[in-house]
Amino acid sequence: MRADVKYIYQCILKFCSTPKRSIDTLRRFLKDLKRNDPLVEALARRGKEYLRDKILPTKSNDVSRPNQRWQIDARVLPIYVIYNGMVCTVSLLLILDDFSRYPVRWRVIPRKVRDEDGFPKRADFTARDVGILLASAMYHEKVRPEDLYTDNGSQIIAIREFLGDLTDENETLVRMTNSIPGRPRGRGKIEKFLGLMDKLLADIAGFIRDEKNLALVNAARTAPNLKTFEYLCEQIDEYMEQLRGEPYRQGGKKTRRQLYQKTGALPAPPIRRLMVLVPEKEESFVAVSNWKIVFKEEEEEYEPRIDDEDGMMRWFEAVARPEFVPLKAAKLDTGWKFEVCLDGEHWHEGVPKSEQNIATDRYESLRNGALKRIQERLDATYATVLEIVKPLGAHEARKHIITKQPTLPSELRSPSESGNAANSAHSPANGAPASQDTPNAAHSRVGARSQSTRTRASARTAAHTSPPLNDWSDLPDMDEVLRQVDQDVKGQMSDG
Repeated sequence: MRADVKYIYQCILKFCSTPKRSIDTLRRFLKDLKRNDPLVEALARRGKEYLRDKILPTKSNDVSRPNQRWQIDARVLPIYVIYNGMVCTVSLLLILDDFSRYPVRWRVIPRKVRDEDGFPKRADFTARDVGILLASAMYHEKVRPEDLYTDNGSQIIAIREFLGDLTDENETLVRMTNSIPGRPRGRGKIEKFLGLMDKLLADIAGFIRDEKNLALVNAARTAPNLKTFEYLCEQIDEYMEQLRGEPYRQGGKKTRRQLYQKTGALPAPPIRRLMVLVPEKEESFVAVSNWKIVFKEEEEEYEPRIDDEDGMMRWFEAVARPEFVPLKAAKLDTGWKFEVCLDGEHWHEGVPKSEQNIATDRYESLRNGALKRIQERLDATYATVLEIVKPLGAHEARKHIITKQPTLPSELRSPSESGNAANSAHSPANGAPASQDTPNAAHSRVGARSQSTRTRASARTAAHTSPPLNDWSDLPDMDEVLRQVDQDVKGQMSDG
């Protein structure tokens, strides 16, 4: 307990009884001390908190640009609605840009729910609702704030520990600052904005005109034409859009939307980082085809968001691979959002095919550019391999149409060509006919008929030999080749 004048005087009587002083003398001494050294007196009598909150000078609490600081707060709206068959009030959870007073994101939460047994119970917004609201605001606005300014509500402060996981180590963090209890400097902006809701609610059945008047509260609760929770959400959405298009002060030249410019703002964290803020999330592996990505068996067809030619190449390669790719998803206030890693390093957001915001000609240009890059890679690979196999002669090998084995051009010559080459090798140099006394002549006389038969068969075979190696466009039909071979074999048998 802090010491008062009476306690100090009792200490003097106990420890310094002589010379005897009166309590009036003590009061005059303390009065002189306060006049001569007021800071020492304030620190000694009231403590550091009083000195910091009430005496120390403070700088302006304003910001100089949009998205520098977001304020987040909640308020119980003075109106009754019907939610899930129950009459209850609602809470409005709001994120407001401090510079432009632009409502960034909001969420209406019923204050009564049903338990597992179906019985009504009181409820309020939780840290889960705050996390979903903040993650959804950053995702849809594509930016993140530098600071979050809030009061000391436990539901909002609970997300402070997750803010450090929204960015990499080398990126600017999202910081959370709290207003001083009893001295909420700058908090009047969001509190005044929340007060604007009364203008909207005043014309809706169930509005509580005086929350301190119990009769008016009961009249609002029992109003015969209470609106549904969904109706109230629609009215609040329309009113927020109206406020966005109006100046935040009377006579202002620029609207809240015009003041809220995102130029130079920090980019929003990716979905795989926003996951830390939401209660419902998922990590899995999915298949990627050239048409869609299957996610949670939903009817909507998704594909990777493609922004450039590199992204199109990653999609091509993911389709060509048989492996599944990792997926990370988070459920925001507008439903599930997810990202897929197509190449083990780069992540792409999954979007419905109808929302792929690329013009048709641009889409075709990206695909043609990716195809050209693939062809260039093939040409470079072929040139490298050719340098290796050419010295070995393997570059001339062709796949035999019947045996399916690698065959060199020399192995594809007809038997007649081989026989002629052999006869030429044994003929006289001057080209004269061989003597009848030579072994070759005797052999030719003995086997004249068989040689003639083989020559005819070779001629028929030569007529159906494979085309030149550099022209594969005139290859004969396989059935025709087999039919001709069968005829040649039968002809040889009949000749024999």
